[in-house]
Amino acid sequence: MSYDVYLLPAALAGADPGAAYLRLLEDEEAEAVPDAPTPELEVELRAVADELLAVDPHFELHGPFPGLSFWTLQLVDERPSTALVELYPRYATVQLSYGTDDTPLATERLLDCVRVFAGRGFVAYDPQLERTLDPHRDAAEIQATLDRVRNEVFPPEPRGLLARLFRR
Repeated sequence: MSYDVYLLPAALAGADPGAAYLRLLEDEEAEAVPDAPTPELEVELRAVADELLAVDPHFELHGPFPGLSFWTLQLVDERPSTALVELYPRYATVQLSYGTDDTPLATERLLDCVRVFAGRGFVAYDPQLERTLDPHRDAAEIQATLDRVRNEVFPPEPRGLLARLFRR
C-alpha cells in the first residue's frame, strides 16, 4: 500500500487533471501498454531523473528494463521514509509507503520530488486528496493522511506496563 501522486505533463493534464488521471487508470485497466518514448522524450525523462538525483543523491537510477513489456525508469532510495519515483512515457508517479515511521520526513521527500516535476511543467494530481496537489498548501494534509492510514493498517502493538517502563 502506498500514497501515490501522479505527475502529468501539462498538455496531458489539460484543464481537468482529475479526468486525465482517470483516463490513465482506464488505460492501465485495459492493459494498454504505452509505447517506448521517442528519443527526444527519453532525453527529457532522463533530465528529470538527473534533477531528482541532484535533489536526493541517495536515489539510484534503474531502467529501462528490457524484460518488461513497458518502458520505465525508477529512482529508488533504500533509506526509510523515502519516495519511489517511476517515470513512464506519458506520466510519472511518486510513491510513499504507508508503513513509514517518519511521516514529516516522508512528506517532505515526496514534495521535493513534486517541486522538481512542477518546475519542468508537470501537474501533480493526488488521488488521495482528489485534486491537484500544491506542495505548499497540502503538506499538512498529506502527512495527516499518511498518519491516519498507517495507524489503521499498522496499528501500534499494545505493550504491557513493564515493557513501557523499560522501553521494550
